[in-house]
Amino acid sequence: FRQVLFFLSVIFSGDLSGDLSLSFTVRDGDKVTLPCENMIKNHHSCDTTTWLFTDSRGKAAVELVNLGQIKETVKSDRLSVTAECSLVIKKVTAEDVGRYTCRQFRGNPGKQQGPDAVVYLSDVISEYLHHNMLEFKLCC
Repeated sequence: FRQVLFFLSVIFSGDLSGDLSLSFTVRDGDKVTLPCENMIKNHHSCDTTTWLFTDSRGKAAVELVNLGQIKETVKSDRLSVTAECSLVIKKVTAEDVGRYTCRQFRGNPGKQQGPDAVVYLSDVISEYLHHNMLEFKLCC
């Protein structure tokens, strides 16, 4: 049995004060919650939130969540949306690596409100390699 680690980096772009950068690790098979930090102020539901996914090969973006509703996709059975509109992915796999974009819409037809909140789930690194990198850093 081989365990793998995912490095998750969160990068938000747009009209936010300063650059916000957050990173943490997720093991293969774990659950991860991707925050949506561009919520519309004083709006208390996810009916304005859309999540898009672009895989690591850069194929066209796939809509995972449309205005708070999970779309039928290959991974839809592993997805959920929290009360704060974060995207939850259960049983993370290598196929989940890529770019996740949270967008807010308002009005009819929906017009995008504010900047995208972008979350990158980066390349898969084996636990063996991760431990060797830690030993190297500690030794030097």
